[in-house]
Amino acid sequence: MADETVWMMITFDEGDRDGAAMVERQTQGLYRDLQRLDGIQVVERVVDPNPPKGNFAGGGWLPGKLAAQFVAKGAGKLVGVIAQKLGGRVIAIEVKGP
Repeated sequence: MADETVWMMITFDEGDRDGAAMVERQTQGLYRDLQRLDGIQVVERVVDPNPPKGNFAGGGWLPGKLAAQFVAKGAGKLVGVIAQKLGGRVIAIEVKGP
């Protein structure tokens, strides 16, 4: 089980405290930190399925949303980094595995 690959969807939002720009900065920072973490195989920004009309970039990313594929035995490190970067926020985590 420890060598199994698991997918995790991490979602957080601005809530009442911060604006969208702050959430975007935190999303970018968490993305960079997770890319450097041992045991992480893939980290992806989640594409906006309904981009604003007139968006020429072909969409965009959803702020406050990341997907990560990792080896199950690295889950503790991954959750630790998430808690360190986003402590105090409401975070939704969806996990899919074997």
